[in-house]
Amino acid sequence: MKYNKNTYKINHGVDYDESQNINTSTEINLPGNNKIKAAYLGNLHRDVNYKLIDQLSKANENVDFILIGPYQGKKMGPSKISQVDFDLLSKNKNVFFIGEIKSYDILAYLDKININLLLFNDDAQVKHCNPHKLLFYLLSGKVIVSNIIDEYKNSDLLVMSKSLDLYGQEFNKVVNNLDFYNCDEIKSKRISFAKENTYKKQLERIEIIINRLNMGHL
Repeated sequence: MKYNKNTYKINHGVDYDESQNINTSTEINLPGNNKIKAAYLGNLHRDVNYKLIDQLSKANENVDFILIGPYQGKKMGPSKISQVDFDLLSKNKNVFFIGEIKSYDILAYLDKININLLLFNDDAQVKHCNPHKLLFYLLSGKVIVSNIIDEYKNSDLLVMSKSLDLYGQEFNKVVNNLDFYNCDEIKSKRISFAKENTYKKQLERIEIIINRLNMGHL
């Protein structure tokens, strides 16, 4: 694809600044009795692979699967999770729908999570080639198990499955080696990347590009 010579790529940004701390005013009590918590954060629309969540939850009864985000009501419209998929997951004792949360509570919830999930249907992976929620996941520092995300395909920030058929294997590898995948060194690397991609940092990059263009240096 050809672009205008004055086209520049700026990645997604995350709404965070260094003075911001995890909100401690809201007490977070996640459902489930398992010590390991895996979560999907975001709108529970039809692009999410609920069949895969069902398979993972049945194969990993030692893990609680927390689905954080709206899944019903007018706000979701026709794209919301189907009743069939909702009923399927609701039958699993280690799957929990907790609904929509406030944006300022996101990091507080993710702080209680061990594994972050990205798992879209095959036909939706192009649409979700760089989901916004990913930067929040990275900001939490916790491991991310994902289908192929094109923007990060050459990065070691995520544990990516080459195909949805192999996703379960990658998930099991993480569950069985959680201390490694969530060690301080790797967590720090994820957090540092997210902090380099805050809205403030992206605006600074845009300003630099505009100034250079105005000065004829680009």
